[in-house]
Amino acid sequence: MKKVLNIIWKIIQILIIIYVVLVVSFMIFSNKYGYSQIGKYVLDVDNNEFLVIKKTDDIKEGDLVYYYSVVNEKYRIVYSNVEVIDEENNCLLTNGNKIVKSKIIGKSYRKIPLIGFILNALRDKIKFVLFVILPILIVFGYHVYKFITGFNYKIKE
Repeated sequence: MKKVLNIIWKIIQILIIIYVVLVVSFMIFSNKYGYSQIGKYVLDVDNNEFLVIKKTDDIKEGDLVYYYSVVNEKYRIVYSNVEVIDEENNCLLTNGNKIVKSKIIGKSYRKIPLIGFILNALRDKIKFVLFVILPILIVFGYHVYKFITGFNYKIKE
């Protein structure tokens, strides 16, 4: 039974470490607009959904596209459908905006509800400490405890 619990604890530790690395990497890899960007993918949380936007130049009329817009003096990712693309590669969007095709980030690649909820919750400092810092401190504390008890055991021998 002790061996099974030990295996379960090791799996939990690995999951905590993977979770913390992913959350912190989303915060580290940000572009000049303040959004996480890994390669040709821009990441955002919209309505508690984790949104992955794939950068592409293949924009056609009717596509749902994402672009940066300034809202309340901050860059925000906004989306709209393309109504018309004129001969100068300007896109007229269904929300009335006109944007140069090169300023469009891309199209929605995937939406993941649960991860978006978690990342949205972690924007609060207290929740970040509770759900990121505390789990990693528990794992670290456990390993310090095991190190000290193992060290004391060797001294007694």
